Amino acid sequence: MVRSRSYGPAGIRMASDVPDLQAAWDAACTEFIEATGIDPKSATKSKSSRGQDILDKFNTKKAKDELDRRKIDKAKTAIGNTITGIERIGKIAAQGASMVFGSPATIAMGCVSFLVDAGFEYKNIAHNIDDLFGRIATIMQRFQIYRDYESIMEPPMIRVAHKLLMAVVSICGRCIKIMKRNVIRKVLSVTLFSDDGGIKDQLSLLTALESEELQVKGTLNLVAAEANKRNIVSGFSYTHEGLQDIKASEARIMDSVSQISAGTADERALKELKKKLEIEDTTSISEKEYRNNRAKLAAGACSWLKDDGNYQAWSNIADTKEPLLVLKGDEGCGKSYATTAIIRDLWTRYPQGLQDTNRISIAYYYFSRQGLTQGSFKSKKAAPSLREALQSWAWQIVNNDVFYRKGVQSTFKHSPEISDLGELWKKLFLDHSDNQASLFLLLDGIHEMEDDGLNDLKQIATALSTRPCRVKLLVSTRTPFADKLNAHLPGTVPMTNLKDKTQADMEGYIREKANNLAIFQRRSPQVQQLKEKVCSGLLQAVHGSFLLADLKLGEISGKDNPEEVMDVVEMTRKGGNLNDTVRKAIRECNRQGSEPGVKEPGAHGSVWFGSKFSKTAGARQDCQDSIEMQTLNTLLLWVMYGEWTFELWELESILFVQRRESSLQPIFNQIRDKFSAFLTLSSTVEEVNTFVTLKYDSIADYFKVLSAKDEPSEIRSTEALSKREIRLVQNFFQKLCEQEVYDKLGIGAFFDQKLSESDMSVAVDCENAHARIALDCLQVLVGELPEESNGLQYYARRYLSSHLKQIDLDTVDPRLKSEIGPALVKAFTKARPIEIINQNTRLSWAFNDEGVKEILRMLQSSAVTKRIREAGDDNQKWIKEIFEHSEPEIALLERSAEVKAVLWIEAQKSSEVLDHFRFLYGYCNKIWRAKDFNVERVNDRSADYMTIGEIESVLQLTHQLVGMSVPGTKWLRNVGIVFCECGYIAEAVHHFSQALSIDSDYLAARESLAMALAKEVKDGPPPDWEKALYHQEFLIERARKGVRIHDDIEPENFLDEDLLPNAALWYRKVHKFDRAREIYDELLRKSPLDDDLRLEYIFLLCETKSFGEIVEMLQELKGEYDEDAKADRLSQFFCSHAWNTKYHSSIVQVYKQVGNILEIKNHYRQAVDAASEQKKKQVNHTVNTYGLLAYYLAKVLYEHSGNPEEREEAIELWERVVALDTSQTGLLYSQMLCARRLGNIYIAKAIEAGHDSSTADQMLTKLRKFESSKASDNVDTELTISQSHLRSLMGRYYSAVQEFKKAKEQLRADVEVGIKLLSDDDPENDYQGYRKLGDAFMDFGDDNNAIAAWMMIQPTRGIPHPQAAPPKSADTLVEDPSAYSANSVDQDCEQSIDHVRDGVDNSEDHVSYRPSILRRSNASGMGLRPTGPISYSCDGECGTTWTFADDIYVCRECLDVQFDERCVTRLQRGNLGLEVCDPEHTFMHVPSWDLESFDRARNKKVLVGDQVLGLGEWLDGIKKAWDLP
Repeated sequence: MVRSRSYGPAGIRMASDVPDLQAAWDAACTEFIEATGIDPKSATKSKSSRGQDILDKFNTKKAKDELDRRKIDKAKTAIGNTITGIERIGKIAAQGASMVFGSPATIAMGCVSFLVDAGFEYKNIAHNIDDLFGRIATIMQRFQIYRDYESIMEPPMIRVAHKLLMAVVSICGRCIKIMKRNVIRKVLSVTLFSDDGGIKDQLSLLTALESEELQVKGTLNLVAAEANKRNIVSGFSYTHEGLQDIKASEARIMDSVSQISAGTADERALKELKKKLEIEDTTSISEKEYRNNRAKLAAGACSWLKDDGNYQAWSNIADTKEPLLVLKGDEGCGKSYATTAIIRDLWTRYPQGLQDTNRISIAYYYFSRQGLTQGSFKSKKAAPSLREALQSWAWQIVNNDVFYRKGVQSTFKHSPEISDLGELWKKLFLDHSDNQASLFLLLDGIHEMEDDGLNDLKQIATALSTRPCRVKLLVSTRTPFADKLNAHLPGTVPMTNLKDKTQADMEGYIREKANNLAIFQRRSPQVQQLKEKVCSGLLQAVHGSFLLADLKLGEISGKDNPEEVMDVVEMTRKGGNLNDTVRKAIRECNRQGSEPGVKEPGAHGSVWFGSKFSKTAGARQDCQDSIEMQTLNTLLLWVMYGEWTFELWELESILFVQRRESSLQPIFNQIRDKFSAFLTLSSTVEEVNTFVTLKYDSIADYFKVLSAKDEPSEIRSTEALSKREIRLVQNFFQKLCEQEVYDKLGIGAFFDQKLSESDMSVAVDCENAHARIALDCLQVLVGELPEESNGLQYYARRYLSSHLKQIDLDTVDPRLKSEIGPALVKAFTKARPIEIINQNTRLSWAFNDEGVKEILRMLQSSAVTKRIREAGDDNQKWIKEIFEHSEPEIALLERSAEVKAVLWIEAQKSSEVLDHFRFLYGYCNKIWRAKDFNVERVNDRSADYMTIGEIESVLQLTHQLVGMSVPGTKWLRNVGIVFCECGYIAEAVHHFSQALSIDSDYLAARESLAMALAKEVKDGPPPDWEKALYHQEFLIERARKGVRIHDDIEPENFLDEDLLPNAALWYRKVHKFDRAREIYDELLRKSPLDDDLRLEYIFLLCETKSFGEIVEMLQELKGEYDEDAKADRLSQFFCSHAWNTKYHSSIVQVYKQVGNILEIKNHYRQAVDAASEQKKKQVNHTVNTYGLLAYYLAKVLYEHSGNPEEREEAIELWERVVALDTSQTGLLYSQMLCARRLGNIYIAKAIEAGHDSSTADQMLTKLRKFESSKASDNVDTELTISQSHLRSLMGRYYSAVQEFKKAKEQLRADVEVGIKLLSDDDPENDYQGYRKLGDAFMDFGDDNNAIAAWMMIQPTRGIPHPQAAPPKSADTLVEDPSAYSANSVDQDCEQSIDHVRDGVDNSEDHVSYRPSILRRSNASGMGLRPTGPISYSCDGECGTTWTFADDIYVCRECLDVQFDERCVTRLQRGNLGLEVCDPEHTFMHVPSWDLESFDRARNKKVLVGDQVLGLGEWLDGIKKAWDLP
């Protein structure tokens, strides 16, 4: 049937099935003419409406500064995104409107062009356009997903497309009208389009259209049917292969939608904020710094805080007069510890994590030159950036204050990029401080920042002092920095000098140290009097420096008589602070370092350096001394300027690069015996992961100050004086001048410089430090050095660009620059260096844009390229071509891309294949972005979410790079791996099949095919275990015959490590347990000590209910002994799997089934004892193991015993774990488990005992201890027991004992938060408000309101049509694997994904159309899938998940525990098989979801019991009942 056509006002032909579009376009064009006086139809004739022409207008607009340019660029990006949306949506609209005088897209584009022209007259037009079109582009983004399917979309999609374009036309017209009316705003800095002229209404219309567009998802099931119908008409038979193509296409649509909608709204918000705040690991570094300092604080430390007026005024939340406080002091005065004590005090006074409306937040940040060195933690040294401190503060507050989180979200929504520090400070903190929010911000060690740190701090401090607000800022810093800050700020800044405040702490510190010195252990009156003199004398002499006190006490410990001891005290009094002491000691060391025959140095020599340099004369000893001095200087340079804290094995590699040979003397011994005055070891015993740090920061300060006074290196004399000659002249001047004159004239500093040039001096080349480190890194990466240097490779890859960035090309030694040049050329032109440098995708040049810019900066320097030019024309030509290229960054990486393309083709391991492809993806993305600025720059993590189109584009470029004419089997297999790793199973199977059709003996492709068939992908097709096993058995057979699957792995190893374990797991999936047992038996015979393998075998035996065999196996382990662990193998087996919750649940169930629960208790006791012994070594993982095993032992004792004594033992054991030192960070998880369990027990005991009983009082007192202890440890709150959880427990108790008034007092804060969340203008956080109310009402015992709140958590996307029921499963007949042949492999593999999960209960013979079944249908099937804002899963581990309220059984006693109906029934019957919850617990049932509840919620109605109330009426009633304003 031929459709009739009609024409619209712009000459647009309209399909007769959408007749209303003609009138709609008439109205839209007329409205635009009336608003602007411009006929939009003229856009097709008189005005260019090409997208690029519109964007080019922004290139001609001049920016007054860099900030203005960024705003213009952002506006250009927003316009570009909108134009792209118009073009793509226009294609869909064109199906209902063919062009005569102008298509809908052309008209819309022309209107955008008119708006841009009109707007350029306005001062802040860039900002306004960015704000407006940023919102438009976001709304249009989702609609673009369907652009590839418009050929089969029906009128609903076409209609929405036209409405979207008409809304754009209307918005442009209204904006132009506003600008013409408000001429004065041309010079005002205001938002033109905030609420004028109905623009908000149009934006709301766009949002509504987005919701209407979501209904288009309801037509997706029609898409497949329509496509199938057309295929049948065209002669395409309904084959299985055809069905698979339809399913694959639909799955891709759903994948695209789900990627945009992934995760809960809360998770998405936090993830987005984390990205915006550029948070990586800096917050956790500060947390660990706090823990370390807190653990070292002595009892009663910093008691001066209680009496310090400055601090008391600053910490008083009601006092807004003193927003800034500075703690100052020299190095070692305890600034960091004072900051830590203040944090602890603030948390005690203002508990965090309350999750109520008392919005007081505390955030902190530690700068540290040394970085952290505790345990196995390794991190980059604290970044010298105040910006990062601000971002870290914001991230901490975001996680504490949900209202602040909303505000920051809004800030970034309207200002996506805030480059100015002052603006960032204002928008993140000052703008969010009001009468309900108070912020305490603490910054320790501000002096560690770069030179601009003072200006940055001055900027934010000035803004803080000139605006009344509830933001309090505390900084700790060195005295000189504090004095400079005070001089630059208006008024007087309150400052606390720590040396005047810490006398009590210092006295205690000195006395404790002195009491432990060997020379004071004798109890004679003379010795004790001497100790008292030392303590009192040092207390006055060290000027508040704990480090200086420690240094001097160490020096005193080596003295032989009282006179020498008191000489040290006297010299300390005269010597000044720690800096002066360090300076004099280094001078003394350099003065005596190489004098032959000189005896042991006096006061300083024994402390500051070993005697090696002063005992033996002779040339040989001088040579050895020279080598050791060079070693020390190298270590000092790297420790001072390295980007992280180094471990011993890394420093060994560094020294090897310097010497080209390894030292026979362990570096641990050298540092301990000879360099201990300069460097500190984190361990007293030699361990490979021992950290090395500077003894004092003052050492680094000394060398940096010395370097700053030095002359430029290039004008130094090439023939330096010998150290002996320099010393002779120095001695002459010392005799000639008095010491005071000698010091004032700076003669000592002059000779220090000269002596530092000697190879027998302690000296650090600060001026060239980064150049030297960068050169060493390059040599490791490109120099083909022996494997001894490999320990530095990772560091070199990660931080080479950072060191290059810090090289000042104007001042660095030209010789170093010339050496860097040739190494850089090798790094980007030679295959092997390219492979080494880009080995880690995350650190590769494909994603390191800043690093690439630094390389180009280097190559532009003539000094850097000097030796390159001398080496020949080829390298010079390469550099010239780079800078002549329109995109030098892309040209620089071209050779690297070629090498990576070849490596990708040749790679065999799946991980390597994907890594190489990630590089190529990053490189291609740079090319795409160079062509189209609207293309988003990706990172290495984005490669895991590549679309099929992106993969194909990368493959096309890779094909060009390698010049391959016909794809071979390796190519096809590796393409399949990429598709598989990205979750596109059908495409992966297709490519593996193609490879096998070319070469059926290509075993690597067959192995990849088996892995793809068995891969479980969320929302993807179900794995085909049978076919995977067919291919796996084929591979196993070949491997047993000695045939290699991969070139670099021996067949036997690959068989035991990969093929057999995977096959055993897959056989378990298809319930072929006998074959799985055969495999495990074979593997355990070969590797009887493999505990991971044994664990899988135990799980298999659990699945077959072979409980007796498990008991026998464990009993055998009990009889064996582990020499390394010093425990029986059974105890060690428990320790190895302490973290595995499935293991604990399974093993307890085993002994429960065999009726021997006593035996499992004994096993746990022995395992806890073994872990306790290992815990004494203070290794993190053993401490964590102890905590977990103790938790599970107590759990067994409490839950599986009728013996009251064992239950009390369990409680005591949990309490013991909670009381352990929390500085061991890994303990927090086990402490959380114990604390939460104790909380429930305390409340249950209190309820059972009855109100006003002594037991109830005792239990409540214990519970309140959690509140008081965690008030001062906010870092641990969420990982142990939160304040809201405590309120929940107390509220539940008071409700149970009929004390409803007290229950309300406990729960009122949560109800108030819930009400506020529902009363704001942000619907995205409504689910949080409803969940808050639901939990609070459940604890209160008000089930009607609790269920009412829960049922308001509704689907937000993908609401199905009632008639769209899911079809039955399309399972096909499974073929006999024995019928397979190599010739049929291609056909079989193409059919490998032959069914789709549709939510049908296979135990029933019918399909349920309940909405809850629709929800659980797989997204890749034909069923619809409504999704909501939450992300919960059934704790019965059945696979049920919820994204909205639908048939959930919520435990009233456990925190965040919920089940579906089947699992809660199994739990109550005692056959759940998991150690979770308790059969005796009670549950609140949230009813099943249906469309009626959805319609009710959409109309703002709430079902409370059997009564329907309006949402506002319901909330008002809650406020009244709970006494809320």
